[in-house]
Amino acid sequence: TVLATAEIEYQDRKDPSIYVLFAFTQESAKKAFPEIKDKEINVVVWTTTPWTLSLNRAVLIKPGAVYQILEIKDQLIVVGRERADALCALLGVEKIVIKEFLADSLAQFDLKLQHPFIENFTTPLIFDVSVLLSDGTAFVHCAPGCGPEDYEVGIKNGLEIFSPIAADGTYTDMVQPEELIGMATKDGQIWVIKKLAEKQRLLFKNSITHSYPHCWRCRNGLIFR
Repeated sequence: TVLATAEIEYQDRKDPSIYVLFAFTQESAKKAFPEIKDKEINVVVWTTTPWTLSLNRAVLIKPGAVYQILEIKDQLIVVGRERADALCALLGVEKIVIKEFLADSLAQFDLKLQHPFIENFTTPLIFDVSVLLSDGTAFVHCAPGCGPEDYEVGIKNGLEIFSPIAADGTYTDMVQPEELIGMATKDGQIWVIKKLAEKQRLLFKNSITHSYPHCWRCRNGLIFR
């Protein structure tokens, strides 16, 4: 079914809540943090829609916010300072701060992140005021082809509006990786979580009950194309 915006209803539903590692490319890490040598540095992104990660075209960072590099389980991760305590509590680890910096100090660089499971594919780190400090990690996964807010950010920043989703809710042959072609997006949720774990890009996973857009006629959850 196709809906007008006025026909969308919001209902609570249970979804996966995952924290994903996007590693800075070696070149970007050297530019942004030259004092940290020979150690991978990862941005942490929180999402409740793992199926959209194959459509990622950017990671958003909040201008004016303070960020910290933490050492967790022998990994270096970057998170907003206001979210660091909550994340460490969720992971059940002590907070070890390696470096603190203002987001704007990165603005001079054209920084790229390696996609967590698409080989040889990078996405840019983009500044956007829409990023919240009240939940998540103060980084936002942006997929302009599958959400109204992401679409607006994509248009504003000249990102590809990538929507390889057919009318029946399956991935088209445009999607990467190819294993997703023909798969229903609801099955893509599980596939992506397993792939992230396999690639050691899944920092943490649990479930969350939250308000989600539904169809007022068939009462099913919506995806945006």
